[in-house]
Amino acid sequence: MVSSGAGYGDTGFALRINLNVSDGGVSVKSVRRVEMRLPAPSGPLPGGARSGFWFDVRDAAGRVIYHFPLSFPTQQHVESFGDRPGDPMRRHAGQTLRSTIEVLVPDSSQAQSFFLHGPSVQTLSILSAGDRALAAQTQSSVPLVQLSVDDLRRLAQGGKSGDVS
Repeated sequence: MVSSGAGYGDTGFALRINLNVSDGGVSVKSVRRVEMRLPAPSGPLPGGARSGFWFDVRDAAGRVIYHFPLSFPTQQHVESFGDRPGDPMRRHAGQTLRSTIEVLVPDSSQAQSFFLHGPSVQTLSILSAGDRALAAQTQSSVPLVQLSVDDLRRLAQGGKSGDVS
């Protein structure tokens, strides 16, 4: 459940986080602090098991203070032109799970932890490209990565990506 306090946007700043998502897991590519206000969450997270991709930010007590849904972050298909001029475009199933996604996280005084949720990356890596989209919609999501917001702030100030845990 999202905290009723509006503390997620109390500073007027956000952390722009670029994450590498692959069949090997999730890693931080870069973090930058930007001046902006984020839109309010669309409502509370539904209870029980959930599927899909989203991130949330939690306070020190573990309460969700901000969340945002995400599209399936890994490329499922590649488009290519036909062999001759005028041939239609073709879609080819992707062979690997690899993508860089960008998320905007409130840089709030209450923010303690960042969680990215989705279907298990290991489970998705053994599925064919066509089955990944179905799994993303039906498989219960798990936390793919948990990061300290303080560590993300340090990275935004020029730290190295290895400094984030």
